[in-house]
Amino acid sequence: MTELPRTESAGRRHAILVLGMHRSGTSAVTRLLGLFGADLPKRLMEPNFANSAGYWEPADIVAIHDDMLAAIGSTWDDVAEFPAGWIDSAAAGPFKSRLASAFEEAFGSSSLVVLKDPRICRFTPLWISILESMGIEPLFVIPVRSPLEVAASLSVREDRHSAIDASHASSTMPEAKALLLWLRHFLDAEHHTRGFARSFISYE
Repeated sequence: MTELPRTESAGRRHAILVLGMHRSGTSAVTRLLGLFGADLPKRLMEPNFANSAGYWEPADIVAIHDDMLAAIGSTWDDVAEFPAGWIDSAAAGPFKSRLASAFEEAFGSSSLVVLKDPRICRFTPLWISILESMGIEPLFVIPVRSPLEVAASLSVREDRHSAIDASHASSTMPEAKALLLWLRHFLDAEHHTRGFARSFISYE
């Protein structure tokens, strides 16, 4: 197996951000990059019924993302555009600090890491700003899966959740919303990574 090239210790650090809609193969790609030599976060989200092989996401960073979305009245499944002006607002400052600290806690001084959370698609400029302020160069890998397959996979996930947890009311996402959510994630990721080193990977 050929490992990914690493920078010299005196050189610039790099972070590979895996950007893609939920259920688009981002977990598999992240795990593969880890096997090829990029460092995964120290504390990972636990596997569950929706992904028994693991998500390979930093649990603490995902929690901060959810806090941040809640602070602006949003959620992971919001199809609205993330407010670009918020990133430079005073309210964003504490979240930037928390994310930078969580990043260092998750990856230490590693020179090559892989960071994944589908939520990042919606606010990629925020992470670009954080990484560049830390002297870390962002690189991007964008898995792409058919939006119809993504919508179907989201539906199956909700059905499984209801089957194993009687307290979870079935709330299958309407296909139209799932398709809009796919579009939001993909278009935002594509737009905000222009000019950066990036690769697109088909789910197939």
